[in-house]
Amino acid sequence: IMVKATDVFLSDYDLKVGKNVDVTARIRNIGGVRARNVKVSIYTRNLADGKRTSIHETTVGEIRNGILEIEEENPPTKVIRKINGIEYPSMHYGPGKWTKVYVDRALVTFPWTPKRSGYHAIEVEVQPSPQYTVLQGYQKLEFPVGE
Repeated sequence: IMVKATDVFLSDYDLKVGKNVDVTARIRNIGGVRARNVKVSIYTRNLADGKRTSIHETTVGEIRNGILEIEEENPPTKVIRKINGIEYPSMHYGPGKWTKVYVDRALVTFPWTPKRSGYHAIEVEVQPSPQYTVLQGYQKLEFPVGE
């Protein structure tokens, strides 16, 4: 399991105190077998005082390995596919009716509202487990929050 630097992102980078933003962490399975019950903890850190606060915890039921190709009569235009309650990035390619679903990359998305201005970081941690190997389980994204 790994989280790359580019795997933590926001829906909007013009952040203001009290304004909701979606935080997304992409959790990758680069191994040869499915990873089950992957525990993910997400924190915010105020960079001025170093205070770290838990803002989201979840368990991803399964992150498969590889790519799932689906033939569909009317492929959706959405880039996120939900399979068994887990969100994965996807892409329609053509010609034809094929959609690639990247089931080796689960998406964890949740709303967050900044409470203080200044420089902050979102920190993503994959918790270790005997059910999967964590190669790179920590990433952070730093950004300013305006008044």
